Amino acid sequence: MSRCVPWHKNDNNRAKRLSGHATDGTVSVKKILIGVFAITVIAVAGALVAPSFIDWNAYRSEIATEVRKATGRKLTIDGAIDVALLPVPRLSVAKVRLANLDGAHAPDMARFDALDVRIALWPLLSGKVEVSSVELRGADIELEALTDGRVNWDFRTARKGESGTPSSGGGEGVANAVRLDQVVISRGRLSYRDSRKNTIERIEAIDARLAADTLAGPFVLRGRANLRGVPMAVEARLGRLSDGHPTPLTATLELTGARTKADITGRITTGAEPRADLTIQAAGDDLAATIGALTGGGAGPRLLARKFSLEASVAGDSRAVAVNNLALVINDTRVTGAVNARLGTVPQVDATFAVNTMNLDNWLTAAAASGTSARTPADGGTGQGAPGPATGAGPGGFVLPDDVRVAFNGRIGGVTYRKGVVRDVVVQGGMERGVVNVSRFAAVLPGGTDVTGSGRFSTPKGVPRFDGRIDASTADLRVLLDWAGIDHRAIAADRLHKASLRAGLGYGPERLDLRDIDLRFDSTRIGGGVVIALRERIGLGATIVVDSLNLDAYTAAPVKGAPVAKPPKSGKGQSAGTGDGGLSAFDANVRLRVGQLTAQGMALKGLTLDGSLIRGNLTVTSLKVADLAGGKLEVSGKITGLDRAPIPDLRFSLSTGAPDKLLALAGLSTSVPAAKLRPFALDGAFKSEARTTRLDAKMSAGALRVGLKGTVADLATAPRVGLALDASHPNYVEFVRLFLPDFTPRVDGKGPFSLAARAEGAGLDVRLTSVAARFGTAQVTGDATLALAAVRPKLTANFKAGAIIAEHFIPDSVDVAPERAGAPGKPVAAPSGSPWSDVPLDLDALRGFDADVKIEGKTLDWRAWRVNEPRIELNLADGRFDLRRVSGKTVGGTFLAKGGLAAPVKKGGAAELKADIDISRADLAKAMFNATDLDLAKGTVTFRMNLAGKGVSSRALVSSLAGAGNLEAVNGAISGFDLGRVNERLKNLNQPTAFLGLLQAAMSGGTTTFSKFGGTFRIEKGVLRSDDIVLVADGGSGQGTLVADLPKWQINADSMFRLSGHKDAPPFRMALKGPLDQPRRVFNVNELQAWMVSKGAGALIEQLTKKKKPQDQGGTAPSTQSQPAQPKPEEFIRDIFELLKKK
Repeated sequence: MSRCVPWHKNDNNRAKRLSGHATDGTVSVKKILIGVFAITVIAVAGALVAPSFIDWNAYRSEIATEVRKATGRKLTIDGAIDVALLPVPRLSVAKVRLANLDGAHAPDMARFDALDVRIALWPLLSGKVEVSSVELRGADIELEALTDGRVNWDFRTARKGESGTPSSGGGEGVANAVRLDQVVISRGRLSYRDSRKNTIERIEAIDARLAADTLAGPFVLRGRANLRGVPMAVEARLGRLSDGHPTPLTATLELTGARTKADITGRITTGAEPRADLTIQAAGDDLAATIGALTGGGAGPRLLARKFSLEASVAGDSRAVAVNNLALVINDTRVTGAVNARLGTVPQVDATFAVNTMNLDNWLTAAAASGTSARTPADGGTGQGAPGPATGAGPGGFVLPDDVRVAFNGRIGGVTYRKGVVRDVVVQGGMERGVVNVSRFAAVLPGGTDVTGSGRFSTPKGVPRFDGRIDASTADLRVLLDWAGIDHRAIAADRLHKASLRAGLGYGPERLDLRDIDLRFDSTRIGGGVVIALRERIGLGATIVVDSLNLDAYTAAPVKGAPVAKPPKSGKGQSAGTGDGGLSAFDANVRLRVGQLTAQGMALKGLTLDGSLIRGNLTVTSLKVADLAGGKLEVSGKITGLDRAPIPDLRFSLSTGAPDKLLALAGLSTSVPAAKLRPFALDGAFKSEARTTRLDAKMSAGALRVGLKGTVADLATAPRVGLALDASHPNYVEFVRLFLPDFTPRVDGKGPFSLAARAEGAGLDVRLTSVAARFGTAQVTGDATLALAAVRPKLTANFKAGAIIAEHFIPDSVDVAPERAGAPGKPVAAPSGSPWSDVPLDLDALRGFDADVKIEGKTLDWRAWRVNEPRIELNLADGRFDLRRVSGKTVGGTFLAKGGLAAPVKKGGAAELKADIDISRADLAKAMFNATDLDLAKGTVTFRMNLAGKGVSSRALVSSLAGAGNLEAVNGAISGFDLGRVNERLKNLNQPTAFLGLLQAAMSGGTTTFSKFGGTFRIEKGVLRSDDIVLVADGGSGQGTLVADLPKWQINADSMFRLSGHKDAPPFRMALKGPLDQPRRVFNVNELQAWMVSKGAGALIEQLTKKKKPQDQGGTAPSTQSQPAQPKPEEFIRDIFELLKKK
């Protein structure tokens, strides 16, 4: 039986079957779509991923080939090449080098460490190129202009063979289709080398970011770099570039180290006619630092270390550039000007500038206050910046460009300097074909000084040269010297006013010359020329001609406060005159001609000098003075080692008939009359061999002759001398008067002066040996030593002498205050008649040197005294003269004297005198030879005295003398009469007529003896007093007193004598009164005369009286009524003794 199925169930089943067929179709389509998508994805992925599997390094040669086709240069890729499209398109290249032109300085024009370029993917798929970033690391680009005129950035030569015509209209589209979001440059360096000028500029440490909407702009740039080692920052914005249309530009340039900032605004136009119109405004705190930064010269001029501002308008195209409205302000100084340049084959530049006023004093004060130069901005002021650009022109150095013409015109209204004003400064000129011509330079300096000049500066083969002239004149040279800071107060006020100078100037690396000199001041004219050879050893050649120069006219009285020249201090850092310094550093040839040179009131005429200095060796070909103070001078020879240890080899000759004028010319003075020194002549020669100099010189001055011959060695270290000295004069008195014009001895011994000695020594000690001197009759021999190293020179001597007569050397009278006399040597008596003076004693000579002298002689005579075998020891030290000893044997006894004279300790002080004399047991007869008219037969004498005093003048010194002494003579006898016998007869005289027998007995001869004669004395305030003078004789005795007033030069002595022959015989008296050197003798014999008359001696007295009458009456016949004249008492006694002697 069949089953019945519901309808709806069948439909369901059919639907299932139908749906099964439908599902199978859909699945197939999906599979197809999926396959297509998969294939597409795989294809796209493959396209994006495939470059990662490509070895791009294998295409280096193809890339290099294409670059060579485009540039003509070889490209070398030393690193890896990497290209990827995912996740963003990227290109990386490392270690790339682009070769330079043949003949260029560097082998590579460009090289970089790495280049990374990233491009946005989706804009690229739509046909736009958006470069999201370009990073260039370690780029080093060398731009160079070669010596043959080629430039290495010109690639046109390499593309000359390419065919086809460039497409038009597509370039701008491509430029607009490319966008640069960011270009990063790190550690970059850009160099520009001009091999024609041998210069190089570098911008280093470049770190910059650049963004551009399109390759045509607008552009934004920010970055930092080092220009010549100077850190700088740049920020710039440039609009879209379109040929023929101006594009706005704003830029800021900052020199961070120099604290300087410049703002640039304007428009630039690109295309076939490029043009720029810009305004520049710059300001900074330190112009010196800015200049140093821009020039690469390190620290700039300290003078310009001041705030500044700069404004200028710059407009230019390919044909001309104009800089107008130029204004540079430095503090209160404003410089304005303009520069116009016409570009072409030979550019023409015209420049003008003007300065209103400039206070240079303020600038210098500020510069000095800063204490240091402007900071080098390369390192922010640390001074460690990079060096500036290399300049020069090969071996020749700097070269002026010969491919440009320049004209310049500058003016400065006034420059304040040293509190003076330099006015109206003008500089005009130009440059053409590498030559700068200064057609006019002018300025007005203080003192009404006009200075003009012109010149020509060039650099042939890199060698700078200048040739020009200067013309200057001044109305008041003293004002100009004041302004220049030159002290002229030592020059007479009426000198150095009007002056002028004309000369040619020349300069080159090998020489500097001043030629055609015409210098005039006052009445003097100087001409000639000077050439300085600028070489390793400077050479100097000079020819100087002076018509006349009066030095006396330029001498002014000393000015209070005028600076005094001080000798240079020795010490470290000062040249000792050795090596290549000083005179050995240059060579010279000099010719000097002076018509007349007036000095010290004398005219030197015909002065000529021809000489040379070569390597420190001076050759004097000829030095002559035709008229030197009435004489002639000639010098010739050479001096080697002038800058080290001079070794002379010279001959000289000097003669004159006016030696006083010659001494005055040398600044020396002498009290010797000129007549005693003329004629004067000095001839000789110096000659050095190794370290020894031989000297042979002879001098004659009037009758004086001096010769010096020998050697001097080691002058530079420890001098040694060996010289023979010879001097002579026909009259020793005249010789001494050369040094002591007032010298007049008590007795002129007559005779010559002569001296011969040998001087030997080392260092400053000189020993005189074989000394043989003669002063009249006195002859001295011995040795001496002169020490010159001490504070004062010291003479130590041992001499032996023959017979010395002191009166040949002791003045006849004390010369008091000769400076007050009308003529030299004439003594001036004091009002009291004494030989003393109130003029202060001048004993400064005692402090001039020290001495220790010993003299041993044969005899020493002074007046009636003689000392045998005298020994003299004297010392002079520190202004004190000590006569330590004068001893000897005197007429059977001994003689000893000591003393001293000390100069005042300070000016105006008192001198001190001290003396001790001791004569012991001297033979009275020999001691007193020629002392009286009587013969002293025998006896001994002892004399002692000491005294001391001090005073400012001779009168004060004598007035202060104090001391004591005594005189004692014993057992003496006087020959000629026998006073003892007379006394014996007088005892028996009882009748007057017996007196005649007494006289007869006395006349028969004999001697009178005494047992004692002497006394003591004391000195107070220059007055000698004695109250106990005693004479004890055979037949009589005497007593007396004595007062000798030395200051007043008076004597007052009184003595009383008594004969012992008769108790009734009265005494007689004798007195001395008046000047010490000419006393009056007064006898009082009235009592004795009366007594003798009373004893019968009247006849004898009458006889003596008659003999005196003719003299008393002057030879006139007496009147018959006249009475016989009574004899004077002193005559009475003297005639008695005279009568006794004749018998």
